[in-house]
Formats: sequence, structure tokens, C-alpha cells
Amino acid sequence: MSLIIAALSDQIQKLLNERASSAVLRDHLSLFKDKAIELEKKMSSLESENAVLKAENAEFQAKFRKLKSEADELKKKIQSYEQPPQKTSHSHTLPDAQVKILQLLATLKGTQMYPLESIMAACGLSEQQASYHLQELEDDCMILSEDVGSSLIWSIDHDGRGYLNDHDLL
Repeated sequence: MSLIIAALSDQIQKLLNERASSAVLRDHLSLFKDKAIELEKKMSSLESENAVLKAENAEFQAKFRKLKSEADELKKKIQSYEQPPQKTSHSHTLPDAQVKILQLLATLKGTQMYPLESIMAACGLSEQQASYHLQELEDDCMILSEDVGSSLIWSIDHDGRGYLNDHDLL
């Protein structure tokens, strides 16, 4: 009987041990599930945050490219302003009529200016020819015009004198 009691006691002890182990295992499994759920929520939150950050990064990259382009354009403008002004080149030869007009206007004193009719008469040009050559000279910044009433009057500018000087025509 003692052998039976001992065997039974062993069996009961094993059952109690297994029962306690299964309770601990169940507790550990429950804790593991809770941690897994918590980690899944955290991962989902981080993925959402990552998507927002990627969108912001793309937006900042686009803004950066735009600002870099604008900065490059501004640098070019600054460099063009920093370069010393280049002296106007008078290497091209003007037509004789334009040279006559410049020489005529160079004879003016102070703030005097000639009207179209005086230029036409002095240079032997028609109204159309004189108007054409005066406009060409004004476009080349060699002469200036001023509107007086309904007509224009003309005077020589610095570049016009420079042309005459460079070509020994003064």
C-alpha cells in the first residue's frame, strides 16, 4: 500500500506541477500577446508618422530645388552687376548721313538742341531719311531727343561724341 500511496503521491505531485506550469505558461502567453498587440499598434503609428515625414521631405526637396534655382538666378544677376561696365565699342562704321548728323549735333553749345527741319537742311536729307538715321543713332545711345510740343529736338550724347572722337571726326 505504501507503494501505491507513493505512486499516487507522485502522480498527484506531477499533476500539481503540470497545473502550475500551465498556469505560468498561460500567464506568459497572455503577456506575450499583450506585448505583440502593443508593438503592432506602435509599428502602425510609426508607419503613419513615416509616411507623413516622407511627404514633408518631398515637399521640402521641391522647395529646396526651387530656392536653389532662384538663388542661382540671383547670383547671375549679382555677377552681371558686379562686372565693370564695358566701354561702348565704336568699332563699326556708321553711314555717312549718321556721321554728318553727329558732327552737326557736336557743334551745339551747352543745352542747345536741333529740330528735325534744321538737321534735314544742314545734312541734305529728306524727312524720312533724317527720321530713320536719327532713330538709329538714338537706338545706339549716341543722341538724345526731347519732345517739345508736337515735334522732337535732338542733341548729341556721350557715346556719340565718343564715336566721333574714336574715329578722329571731331
